[in-house]
Amino acid sequence: MTTDSHTRPRTPLAEPVHAIEQAGALDPLVDVGNRVSGLVVSDDAVRKLLQGAWLGHALHPLLVEVPIGTWMSASLLDVAGDDSSRDDAQLLTGVGLLAAVPAALSGWAEYAETDTRSRRVAVVHAGANALGIGLQVASFVARRGGHHRLGAALGLGALSAVGAGASSAVTSPRPARSARTTPRSVPRSPRSRAEGRARAGAPGRASLRARRRRRWSASGL
Repeated sequence: MTTDSHTRPRTPLAEPVHAIEQAGALDPLVDVGNRVSGLVVSDDAVRKLLQGAWLGHALHPLLVEVPIGTWMSASLLDVAGDDSSRDDAQLLTGVGLLAAVPAALSGWAEYAETDTRSRRVAVVHAGANALGIGLQVASFVARRGGHHRLGAALGLGALSAVGAGASSAVTSPRPARSARTTPRSVPRSPRSRAEGRARAGAPGRASLRARRRRRWSASGL
């Protein structure tokens, strides 16, 4: 995929997402998001857990696969299954709702590491997800009440909302964290240390020996 100097992918959604990044009107929602994220990551141990520091990989992209996968499976059963699959679709919808909780918390933990432009996209992403979760709750209630067709329709609507939110998050690249290009400490050879002292104006071993010889010559030794 071709990208520009800011690593922005050239996709049909790139321009709308760029407009969201520039939308200062979203800043009041960003302020709300800042407070929510601050509550989620107020404890350092919880922050590290939700951000995946223990895993060495961001946790949010992994966790969101569970609710999305279960909800897609439920909709697939709604479309391709028969009456005997209704209970399975209801179960998958409920599992997805439970899995959405840690997925959302990890998302707010990741939010804490982004800049203002990315946070504008993030609050739109969170709003779409909140709408999708609300529709899935309504879908689950409808299924439980025996209104399977209504539940199926609500489930498809929820997937549309969540899909739109996911598209905005994927299209908006997360700012790269600064990284060291060299190790913190690299063993240096004696020669490189001597060269470093010479460049810094500090006398090396060779120059010290030369000075001693000059002093000895001056003293007649």
